[in-house]
Amino acid sequence: MEGTQAGTISWQATRGRLCALVSVAGMVLVLASAQPAGAVLGGTEIPITHAPWQAEIAAVTPAYTLLDCGGAIIGERQILTAAHCIVNPESGQPLPIRAIRADAGTSDYVVTEATEQFREVSAVHIDPGFIYNAAALQVSADDAAIVEVSEPFTFGLSAQPIALVSSGAEFPVGTSASLFGYGEQETSGPSG
Repeated sequence: MEGTQAGTISWQATRGRLCALVSVAGMVLVLASAQPAGAVLGGTEIPITHAPWQAEIAAVTPAYTLLDCGGAIIGERQILTAAHCIVNPESGQPLPIRAIRADAGTSDYVVTEATEQFREVSAVHIDPGFIYNAAALQVSADDAAIVEVSEPFTFGLSAQPIALVSSGAEFPVGTSASLFGYGEQETSGPSG
């Protein structure tokens, strides 16, 4: 992948196309990152059928800032995402449910696709250990949330739940992992 090193991390504003970065050292689970130097840049554009568990969580803050994050479908009505994606970045308080929506079945959330499934959110469950420091834009290690949608996703080639790792599973250092999400394939200028 041109311009990308395995495991290199940096953040740029999202453009909205589903990308994958393959082969990072060690087992890594990346949901998202609030740190400007903490997300993946690069990868290869893929169709949603290659990562049908990928979902988008979009939220609008009271200051009308749009938050766009990825998530993984884990059930007919559940998406696992980062908790910081559903809190107001100015206050650190959870956003109202009516300000959040979920989208599955799309490779490019900027363009509406025939396989796209928009859903309203009916509930949000934030990890009780999650801490958000709004002043420093820092999050705790418990940066996870389950978003429940109002009606089930229709499973097919472009929307499927991700296979979850068994509890207690171990991965040796050097195990390759694939990261999926919506983002940039190359830098578009200074970040931050």
